[in-house]
Amino acid sequence: MTHVDLLFIVAAHNRRMLTTAAAQAALSSAHSAGKSAYVVVFDDGSTDGTGEALAALSNVTVVAGDGTSFWARGMAAAEEAALSLFDSFHYLVWLNDDVDLDADFVERALEAAPEDPGVLICSTRDPISHEATYGGLKRAGAHPLSFDLIEPTASNQKAQAMNGNLVFVSTTARARIGAIDGRFSHGFADIDYGVRCSRSQVKLEVAPGTFGACARNPVRTYDNRLDAWRVFVSERGGGHLSSLARMLRKLRPRTWVLWLAATYVRWWQRHALPQSTYPST
Repeated sequence: MTHVDLLFIVAAHNRRMLTTAAAQAALSSAHSAGKSAYVVVFDDGSTDGTGEALAALSNVTVVAGDGTSFWARGMAAAEEAALSLFDSFHYLVWLNDDVDLDADFVERALEAAPEDPGVLICSTRDPISHEATYGGLKRAGAHPLSFDLIEPTASNQKAQAMNGNLVFVSTTARARIGAIDGRFSHGFADIDYGVRCSRSQVKLEVAPGTFGACARNPVRTYDNRLDAWRVFVSERGGGHLSSLARMLRKLRPRTWVLWLAATYVRWWQRHALPQSTYPST
């Protein structure tokens, strides 16, 4: 039986330096903690040499995509490939390649990991302000997809959903919750997984402190509402029709159509006033 303590999965596209640095940092931190580790990267059609650079590293496998998978599908493909390589593992670790990992993140995460079956969310911080940027989420407001970031404290906290930047999924939790839903295009797969934890009575907890630097994605602005709308409903946007509908059906199976309509109405209301630029979110 092929076993590894930590099985990292990454979705990547044209960020060669970031992706290789993240893979090396993950392996190095695991080694320092005395744990075996392996990294599986889904390289979604990179043209900057990402795949070739990763292939030169030890304990790294690259799965090639054609550039159309984006994050959710890419992570699902990386997970499937990783589980085909190893019969057992202690933790399946989700990792975004833009996280500048702390050297001791593995040791600290394992110390904070909840009892099995459990999923541990490791928060990230802004590299300049050091404020928390991604991590565990709690419900905030009437809309099913309205969440606030949970500020990490000195002890574990329960979460209701999560960002998928750095997450430790135990073997038992993975068996109970199942695979990452690759039928989303880009976003929502991490929100979905966190919600499924709660529904499966799997502990979903935010670890104390932060585990690496990762700036928030900048909100891009456009000169007119139509361009901003096109980005919002694109495959990478929060308003992508099939992904949004799929998420809302899971959260509100009886009223999802109303919430879908409300999401689009709210977007247009927020962008109704004349202004010089329009955010895509």
